[in-house]
Amino acid sequence: SIQGIDSTGRVTLVYSDAHNDPINKIINLSDNLVATGDDGGVVKLWDIRVGGSEVKNWDWHDDFVSGLCFNSDQNTLLSIGGDAILCAYDLRINSKRYNERTHKSNLASRSDDQEAELSCISLSKGGKKVLCGSQ
Repeated sequence: SIQGIDSTGRVTLVYSDAHNDPINKIINLSDNLVATGDDGGVVKLWDIRVGGSEVKNWDWHDDFVSGLCFNSDQNTLLSIGGDAILCAYDLRINSKRYNERTHKSNLASRSDDQEAELSCISLSKGGKKVLCGSQ
């Protein structure tokens, strides 16, 4: 589950059953949007204004999500995982899940296998470069 706690320690929101697998990464994208990643490789986008509404859901990793990063200039969410893959999701595309029939999703790009699990991610050069650490 996901819980929001205010500055007094009071729980202000609870999203029970947010993921099927344990959540291991969370990142705040704006005052209203939060992204989460889990041990099963799923990344989700949440709008806290809508009572914990899941906005988007991506299942492109074959292993756990090890990092999340957001490029606000490009409106792009980046995820890395234990599968040694970097994924970029275009948040401007209005598609909640991958559609098998039309082959459309928010996936803007997916890297080749980097042969070692990616463990950390950061932006540099004003968001034009992505840095990833590996084992």
